[in-house]
Amino acid sequence: MSEQDRAAEHLEVRIEKRRDHPVRHAARFAAELVGSLLMGDTSPRGPGADLVVVRRDTGAEILRTSVDSVEEADQLLRVVRHDLEQKTVEEFTDE
Repeated sequence: MSEQDRAAEHLEVRIEKRRDHPVRHAARFAAELVGSLLMGDTSPRGPGADLVVVRRDTGAEILRTSVDSVEEADQLLRVVRHDLEQKTVEEFTDE
């Protein structure tokens, strides 16, 4: 891997279903329901997901962060894809 290679040549980003324990999933759902009722938040929420960056060659996970809404997932996915196109692997992982 050359120092000047774009990170996108070596890393990929994807959205994966969150790996929650069933009890944690139920608690998160209940908290979101109560929060939306109290705050009047009607934005669509998925079952919960993680944005994951992995190495293309080994599949090793480089970064995992949770996203709680469709809008958040879409926005974060666009930002990370842009960063992977613009930066080297070192620059991306340092940031």
